[in-house]
Amino acid sequence: MVKLQPLEFIDCLIDSPDFRENLNKHEKELEKTSQQIKRIIKEIKDLLAAAKSLSRAQRTLSKSLKEFNFECIGSTQTDDEQVIADSLKQFSKLISSIEEERDNMLDRAHEQILLPLEEFRKLHIGGVKENKKKYDKKTAKFCQAQERFLNMSSKKSSPAVIETRENFDETRQKAQELKNKYMDSKLKPESEYTKQGYLYLMEKKFTVVTWSKFYCTYKKQTREFSMLQYNQMSGRTQQTNPETFTLASCTKKITEFEKRYCFDVIFNERNSTTYTFQALSEDDIKAWIDAMDGKESANLTLLTKYSEDSTLDDVGFAFIKRCIDLLESRGLEEEGLYRIGGVSTKVTKLLQMGLDRKKTEKDRLSFFNDEQMGYSDILESKTIASALKQYLRNLSEPLMTFRLHHAFISAAKQDTRLQRINEVHQLVYKLPKNRLEMLDLVIRHLKT
Repeated sequence: MVKLQPLEFIDCLIDSPDFRENLNKHEKELEKTSQQIKRIIKEIKDLLAAAKSLSRAQRTLSKSLKEFNFECIGSTQTDDEQVIADSLKQFSKLISSIEEERDNMLDRAHEQILLPLEEFRKLHIGGVKENKKKYDKKTAKFCQAQERFLNMSSKKSSPAVIETRENFDETRQKAQELKNKYMDSKLKPESEYTKQGYLYLMEKKFTVVTWSKFYCTYKKQTREFSMLQYNQMSGRTQQTNPETFTLASCTKKITEFEKRYCFDVIFNERNSTTYTFQALSEDDIKAWIDAMDGKESANLTLLTKYSEDSTLDDVGFAFIKRCIDLLESRGLEEEGLYRIGGVSTKVTKLLQMGLDRKKTEKDRLSFFNDEQMGYSDILESKTIASALKQYLRNLSEPLMTFRLHHAFISAAKQDTRLQRINEVHQLVYKLPKNRLEMLDLVIRHLKT
């Protein structure tokens, strides 16, 4: 007897190979049940056909018994002959009564036995099969879309992605609410793993780089990391057992092959090899990094340090003015100037050089005039525009200030355009002097 493990709703969220294997066992058992019901239906039909043949034979016998009669020797039948004839007629009636009840039973058998069995097999079990086909198609579509998304460059954003971002955020929020509903419910004991899920692993074969999907688990207590190559679309594994390693280090860094959500892992067993994994989203990579006590690479650390020290002072004003002057001198006709981001490493380098407070303003900004002296790579228009945005984004407080935030929101909700203009006008002049000057500088630039 096959013992099936129960299926838990919470396992659907993880969608691990073990869950898929368990689900596959349930599906096989369901198919076996369907075939058994199909065989039972056939045997019942054969039984009903045999019962009808028996009924016809019994009725023929009943008719023969009823019509049986002795020829008289003389004018009347003897007492024995009458008893025999009457007995045969009574037996004939008894057989007829039995066959009438049998006919009633056979008539009801189709409606009460065959139809429910066929309906259960076709609608319920068959419905599960149809839903599985739909699910398999949706799974394939989702995995293909996920791969296309992850293969997009981290340095570029397609117009389609930008246009649908708001709708995506709303859908993701609803999905997260449903996910939390299952995650919060006590459907299953807490997992033995600190983190588990799907990751793409970069594999280099000669000059060809491929990305393969693995189901990975990590136990923080033992620093045990396991990985099993698994294809969700086919439901097949490339390995019999997962590979298990002991984590040595985990580092999130900006990679040269322009992939997003990537991090490097080194294992004690293979400390000369660096494994590069790609997570499925920004939240996913944060969860993996946190679980494995990961750190950021030097480039990201420098950017973080800059972000913490970002202030609106004379150095910042000089840098922003120089960026704006250079952009406007080139013309602002380049497509996606502020929409398409520059390369992160170049943006970081530009910010570090342009905001270096250890140098004089002349030395600090001299590289803006030396495109021929090795700085042309960081003086691309998109890099300059991204640095300008990054500086403003990393201010300790927004240009419009936290204090006036709700007031600006209320002003924007005024009924008439004139009221909105008057309210915003009054609020703008309540801003600190340096923020008002920077706001004026940026708006004049954007209007150019």
